[in-house]
Amino acid sequence: MKYQRSLLRLLAILIGILPGVLVFWWAADREEREIPSHYRTSSDLERFAESADIRVLMVGNSLTHYNQLDQLFEKLAEAAPPGGIDICAVRITPGGYNLAQHRSDLLDEHRDPVLRKALVSGPEGVRAWDFVVLQEQSQTPGFDSMNPEWRDLSAAAATIHDIAAKGGATTVLLMTWGFWNGDFYHLPLYPDFMTMSRRLEAGYLLLAGQLASSSANRCLVAPAGVAFRAVFEEEHAMGIDPKAKGSLFRGLYADDRHPTLAGSYLAAAVLVGTILAVPVEPATWVPHGLDPDVAARLRRIADDVVRGSDRKY
Repeated sequence: MKYQRSLLRLLAILIGILPGVLVFWWAADREEREIPSHYRTSSDLERFAESADIRVLMVGNSLTHYNQLDQLFEKLAEAAPPGGIDICAVRITPGGYNLAQHRSDLLDEHRDPVLRKALVSGPEGVRAWDFVVLQEQSQTPGFDSMNPEWRDLSAAAATIHDIAAKGGATTVLLMTWGFWNGDFYHLPLYPDFMTMSRRLEAGYLLLAGQLASSSANRCLVAPAGVAFRAVFEEEHAMGIDPKAKGSLFRGLYADDRHPTLAGSYLAAAVLVGTILAVPVEPATWVPHGLDPDVAARLRRIADDVVRGSDRKY
């Protein structure tokens, strides 16, 4: 009888905590599961063939898809000095994808996915890119370079870099940001934001160096992750707890990793400064829903980070 009562109590406890465990697991795994694939289909290739002074293809996952980073970049770049430059930016951002998966699509002659059309098999007007922006899954770049996932990343980036260069495009690595409170699933490696941020920075710079040393083709690094860290450090210097609710730093995050509109705007500003090599602070375009004063501060920080970084390879 006592055994039965103990068993029932244990069952009740498990039933009670199971919903919480499932919610936690879902929250921790959102990057892979929340955002559905958003490939543009063949019927959308007209947008890929749009003519412009500068054409930019963004290849990534939900970190780029959130808030339509390509469109934020496009509008902010057109507003940047000297002005009058026509920009076309588009994205290929299936949810949870990494560059190894993008490489598989790029080499898949049978299915001929949209990335392959955009860089290899499509009409000449579709394949004419000036810049190809690569954004890797949020954790892998900070892994040890001997890690199999890091090696897959390195091989995939090299393949895409070489194919993009054959079409005349310059590769840009979009350095992503640390999770605002570290990564629970990789606590020894990423115990907090600052540690994760610095490891991601080192990983992206190592990857860029590898790409540059293995070919004669140029590779740029857009240090968006450093800009997120600059916001953290600026708030700390002002006596503000960066991780407190209501801080600008916390306002960059929609959850533990995905950007809010403010976070995506900051990333777009870094991309504008990196790709166009112009100051973005004078570009006063602000998307609906973002406070103009906050936007101005983010553009100033982006300029400080891009001007202060020697990250062109």
